[in-house]
Amino acid sequence: MKFKMKYTTMFDGRDSRPIDHNIDTIRHHGSHSVGRLPRVIRADLMKGVKDGRLGHLKKEGTKPEVFYCVTHKASAIEKRNRDYLYQLECMAKCFT
Repeated sequence: MKFKMKYTTMFDGRDSRPIDHNIDTIRHHGSHSVGRLPRVIRADLMKGVKDGRLGHLKKEGTKPEVFYCVTHKASAIEKRNRDYLYQLECMAKCFT
């Protein structure tokens, strides 16, 4: 299931603390492979990695970059490999 990253940071009415929508969405879905991201969204996600709320698999060659919930690392690796194989299949169809 695809979801769209949001630029805005919403505020909680109780204590005006920012709610990181993108981090919560990734934690809810387990993982998300990303391509190009705006700087604001990438900064929010990297802040979540530094806080320990998210994990991060760096891009290797043509394999996509993946942000994931810290309890779902195995499924994030599986998703990244599945996306990589899909990319290879698409490229093979183009050249045959």
